[in-house]
Amino acid sequence: MSRPMVSVIIPTYNCGRWLRSAIESALSQTYANLEVIVVDDGSTDDTAAILKTFGDSVRVFSQDNRGVAAARNAGLQLARGKYVAFLDADDKWDSRRLEVMIDGLESGADLAISNYFYIDEGGRRLRERPALHQSFAAPGSRQYLHLLWQTVPFAMTVGRTELFRRIQGFDEVLKGEAEDYDVWLRLLRGGAKWVYVPEPLAEYMVRPGSLSKTYSKNRKFALHRIFSKHADKIGYLGVPILVAYHLAQYRFDMLVVAVRFKNWRQVLPRIVALVCSHVFAGIVVIRQVVMRSRTRLGGLRLKPRRIGNAYEIKTKRRNVS
Repeated sequence: MSRPMVSVIIPTYNCGRWLRSAIESALSQTYANLEVIVVDDGSTDDTAAILKTFGDSVRVFSQDNRGVAAARNAGLQLARGKYVAFLDADDKWDSRRLEVMIDGLESGADLAISNYFYIDEGGRRLRERPALHQSFAAPGSRQYLHLLWQTVPFAMTVGRTELFRRIQGFDEVLKGEAEDYDVWLRLLRGGAKWVYVPEPLAEYMVRPGSLSKTYSKNRKFALHRIFSKHADKIGYLGVPILVAYHLAQYRFDMLVVAVRFKNWRQVLPRIVALVCSHVFAGIVVIRQVVMRSRTRLGGLRLKPRRIGNAYEIKTKRRNVS
């Protein structure tokens, strides 16, 4: 069996309702030199039955429930490709996504990320979301410093397999609490070069029970653990400042989710939680307004444009298949 160029890693836990769609979006890529690895993290629903229907087209690994970080690491150990692409079981890709990402990576970058659509449980698009802010046009190490103040999900990253293995993958102690953000911080600190495609090439599900939007009491612990790894860069006083800021941003996101899903019983408690973040709450809200007013998406430029330590690739925009 020839070695695939890309290993697509899909961790799943009781996501049988959406798993088939995620797998099919990976198998239907225009870039065909790939393998799909699904790590079943102890599911108790119909996940196993769904996986059997794909036969040999999907590699399946089952483990006891240990969390999404452990599931991604298990997939990383099994990966045979030069590149790995992470896809959550309730998300899906545009059929051209890997083709565009790999084209950028082959130009010499280490990581690739694109814009995406927020969707609800029924697949309805809520809005388009830029993966990166304009501040990432800053050169060199300033990108790493800007990322310290970002709160963008990077779960759908495509990158060099050896790079993820070099940093020993995802922090399993975090158990789904911003473990992808933690990886990006460590990668950029190490000088990783990345490709940014400001085209929505994926759909990212936001639902009350999704890992990225669960109102978890463990968030503060996770943020403290993440930023403590960078205390030598930001100073020990910088750790609690960044924790407080990101906690306020997180509470703001929880409020937005409650409003979008019309979960009115949760709106007032989440307003109270945000206000309890004191001055950081105001900073977060102001920053959200500024970012959204300055964001520009799309474009027609076909060649990569170097921006600091990264490349930006603009392509003709198409709908997610």
